[in-house]
Amino acid sequence: MIPDEGSAIGVITMQKVDDLTKRVESLEKHHKKWMLSPNLFKRSFSQFLNIVFIAILLALIVRGSLYLLQYLDTVQL
Repeated sequence: MIPDEGSAIGVITMQKVDDLTKRVESLEKHHKKWMLSPNLFKRSFSQFLNIVFIAILLALIVRGSLYLLQYLDTVQL
């Protein structure tokens, strides 16, 4: 059921539709500007390297702590 354009619900609905349309248009502009950025590959590659570095660091920390626990388990204090 579509509200009549003259009713209060119709006016509020049309205002909300207009607001959402403006938001979508501004997001599309921002998205296009970001996608056309020349540093897109550089930025994403840098983020990828940061994620890989953090993953390696976490793996080393976990492995080191497991070795330490294994060593402490075998050593009698």
